[in-house]
Amino acid sequence: MATKVLELRIHGVSNTPPAGTLGTTATPIRIVGDDVTGFYRTSDVEPGKGVIVEAYSWGQLTSGKPGEGGEGERAKRDLQRGLWMLLLPFALGNVALFARPDVPADPAKERLRTSAGLNAWLIRVFCLGLTVTLALAATGVGADLVGWQCRNTACLGRLPGPWEFLASGWWAVGARPVAVGLLAPVVVLVAS
Repeated sequence: MATKVLELRIHGVSNTPPAGTLGTTATPIRIVGDDVTGFYRTSDVEPGKGVIVEAYSWGQLTSGKPGEGGEGERAKRDLQRGLWMLLLPFALGNVALFARPDVPADPAKERLRTSAGLNAWLIRVFCLGLTVTLALAATGVGADLVGWQCRNTACLGRLPGPWEFLASGWWAVGARPVAVGLLAPVVVLVAS
């Protein structure tokens, strides 16, 4: 039985089209996905070839096309695209766990002494590091920027949402705004 290898090519921030990422002049075929993101292959795949080349195109997540609905609808789509981009490293980490070459049929038999077990352990440590990094970033934004540095009405009025109540009354005393800002990492961890 011939071994097949999948080579996945992902373009950078220049939004290279799938044909350019695949290095072909033939029109690529979308295997899965939609107009925003998708996996593409060339139409001239040679049967029996050991390496299958696919391209992942994600450029429309950040650039997109202006559409109907006005500026508010465009801002909403842009925010949604940006939030999906936050999840991309987690998705790729999850895919990496199952794309290892030596994945055992029974995960209970995966031991640290084998190369597959060591690879799985390293991928899980990497994914844990991603989660910790995201939680620390949310802590920095919530506690430092919102709770500590931005304590007056003018600054809080520029933030999206009803945050002006933090500038006066019971909330403005001592470290209470920082405590409210620490809700950001809690929300991030619950959402993830």
